[in-house]
Amino acid sequence: MIENIADSSVGPDLDRELRQLLVLCFPDTPQFREHRHYLEPPRQRWFIRENGQLVGHVCLHRKTIGSTQGDLQIGGIAEVCIRPTHRGRGLVHQMLHKLHEWDKNSDFQMLFGKERIYHSSGYQTVHNPLRYFDTIKQEWITQTLEGTMIRPAIKSNWPAGPIDLRGPIF
Repeated sequence: MIENIADSSVGPDLDRELRQLLVLCFPDTPQFREHRHYLEPPRQRWFIRENGQLVGHVCLHRKTIGSTQGDLQIGGIAEVCIRPTHRGRGLVHQMLHKLHEWDKNSDFQMLFGKERIYHSSGYQTVHNPLRYFDTIKQEWITQTLEGTMIRPAIKSNWPAGPIDLRGPIF
């Protein structure tokens, strides 16, 4: 069963479980040893348990981004992970389906990932230059990032030209 919780409602036990899963899935990301988020807390989380064990997770950031067509409301998808022993069973697709049903106010959902994983959930690769704040270098950067993907939610035409994330990558 897929569970959904506001990040602000995550208690100490779930926090520990989330960090353990995130460290397992993203061993090269030291932030997860201390925090259940990469650079900033998300708004909402979806996760799957099997036999009491946390086996999958995805979270949603609410963002207003800038584009050549004006501001867009996006659901920024992040920290998508499945315990290695449970991969290949469609769990990411199932969690994203629930997230899409819940996220009814975004113009688009956006994530950074691999097309072979996310295409079946409606995501397509885009090649816009992205402006974002690099928290390591403490500076604004504009570049095209490999694996930038979007899914139309309300609007159907993703804008051409640069996209301003107005903050760090999620």
